[in-house]
Amino acid sequence: MKVQKALQTLVDCIKEESFKSRKVAKQKKYYVVWEGYKTGVLESWEACKRSTSGYKGAKYKAYTSREEAEEAFMLPYAVALLPSDPPQANSSKVCGTSRESLTQEKPSVGIAVDGACRINPGPAEYQGVRLSDGVVLFAIPPFPATNNVVEFLAIVHAMALCVQEQKRDIPIYSDSRNAIGWVMQGKCKTHLPKTATYKRAYELIERAEKWLAEHPYSCRPPLRKWETKQWGENPADYGRK
Repeated sequence: MKVQKALQTLVDCIKEESFKSRKVAKQKKYYVVWEGYKTGVLESWEACKRSTSGYKGAKYKAYTSREEAEEAFMLPYAVALLPSDPPQANSSKVCGTSRESLTQEKPSVGIAVDGACRINPGPAEYQGVRLSDGVVLFAIPPFPATNNVVEFLAIVHAMALCVQEQKRDIPIYSDSRNAIGWVMQGKCKTHLPKTATYKRAYELIERAEKWLAEHPYSCRPPLRKWETKQWGENPADYGRK
């Protein structure tokens, strides 16, 4: 009996260690440092700690995949936090976001925007949908661009429409962190080559950036993140996933 008990204990220990190993492997994290002694995507907490410990105003965040971390590093820190960390109540106008986008209740007032690209880059289009009744307020036919570009243009188009109609309190919803980041920075940071193929895209980008430069945050409708996990698919989505 003692031998059997000892063997069982040994088996249990092996199982526990195996479980711990699997658990550790699954919990591999990547750390993005926006402000620190060393910035970028770091592969361990120790490296992140060395980069941020003692650094005044250090900004960093952990991610569960390198791809997600690299995408986040391309965005401003405030934008990278949008999916999980609501901004302070008194800063909604400064960063163009709101706590409302992070609540459980699905919004019914505002304009949802989205873009679609069958081949990236390739023929791309975008549209804006009124949340209250599902009416398509604008739909721009395809032209050569990328998905990020048309999502950026969709946000600015919706903002310009609201300002034109003197409805600046109507929120604009987008599910694209990249596009939100670009709008907040006032710059479409696309890598599209400036060739004749993308002439139309760059004409629209230039016009959008000019509009953003002429309309500071206080003059724009509030920009909010569409929380797909909580609310379902963006109403302006083209359903091509």
